[in-house]
Amino acid sequence: MTEIVSLKCPNCGADIDEGQLTCNYCNSKLKQVSGNICPKCGSEIDDKTNTCQACGFRKKLDKATVRLILIITAVIVISSTIIAIIPVIGVIIGVAASILAGILTIIGTHAP
Repeated sequence: MTEIVSLKCPNCGADIDEGQLTCNYCNSKLKQVSGNICPKCGSEIDDKTNTCQACGFRKKLDKATVRLILIITAVIVISSTIIAIIPVIGVIIGVAASILAGILTIIGTHAP
């Protein structure tokens, strides 16, 4: 799906076309920016944070990036859960072994 971006003049907020050198409404000179352009104010969006430093607009991530973040998060959560459960399983096995040993001792003392 193609996203239509409307650029704004940073001085007056009027709609401007990409590559335009001056605003048709207020006649302000427009600086040319490379990379991501904020659809809200026309300033450059920081590539690392996907956030416009001028107005705070946050660019949405593409679906592939969101999927990757979700997969990495799921792996971290599952790994953390497994690491947390292993000691608990060890304790349960130890307790079960102690109970079984106690039962075997009782059975052994009552055997004919």
